Amino acid sequence: MDWRDVDRPVVHPAAIAWHALKAGEPLTVLSLEPELYVGTGITPLNPTRTETRET
Repeated sequence: MDWRDVDRPVVHPAAIAWHALKAGEPLTVLSLEPELYVGTGITPLNPTRTETRET
C-alpha cells in the first residue's frame, strides 16, 4: 500500500476499513469517488453505479 499519495479525507475511512478487515470483520465501503482509494488496499463500491459480479 502506498498511502503517501492518498487525499487526507480518504485516509481516515480507509484506515478504519483496513483495520476492520484485518480483524476479520465484514465490511463494505461506499464512495461516490472510488478512485480516491487507489493505493489504500480498499476497493469501495460506488452506490450510483450498477455493478455486477461474476461467480
